[in-house]
Amino acid sequence: MRATVRDSRTLSLIRPEDLHAYLSARAWHNVRRSGEARFLYRCILDDRKYDLLVPSTNEIDDFPQRIAHIVSTLESVEARSQLEIISDLASTRSDVVRVRRPDAGDGTLPLEDGALLIKSAYEMLLASACSAPLPLAYYRGKRPAKATQYLEKARLGQSERGSYVLTLISPVPPPEPSLGPETIPPYER
Repeated sequence: MRATVRDSRTLSLIRPEDLHAYLSARAWHNVRRSGEARFLYRCILDDRKYDLLVPSTNEIDDFPQRIAHIVSTLESVEARSQLEIISDLASTRSDVVRVRRPDAGDGTLPLEDGALLIKSAYEMLLASACSAPLPLAYYRGKRPAKATQYLEKARLGQSERGSYVLTLISPVPPPEPSLGPETIPPYER
């Protein structure tokens, strides 16, 4: 299903820095700064060249229209829906974990199964958060403070079709400048 996103408020929520991160992660190259208020990104795919003019600020009058044009171009280049692209743009500062329940062909689950899926996903994130600083087979007693803080920041996202897909959103802090070749990933990763 294809939908064209025209809601100015939705488009205004996309930040220029999120666009830069998204494009950089997907084989687009920042070719040059084009004037004061925009950057030129280029992608060559199947011997075809695509260019995008990305605003450097969201404080320009036609920002939503420019974002709509960018999302439309990305829809063509990536062969994905605008809704999927906007969802990815909204989560560039997060890791998204998808938990799929394959036997839900119509995209729905019995309520009890859905509650169990959410509980199991929570326990999976908790185990992961506890094992980050010190991997053990079993954890007794109080969980580490960092694990608790991590779980307080984690979010349950919109479910997705594809049998039944639960999305868990883990905010990741912006990268710190690297002082050498060895960079330690943030706790959230």
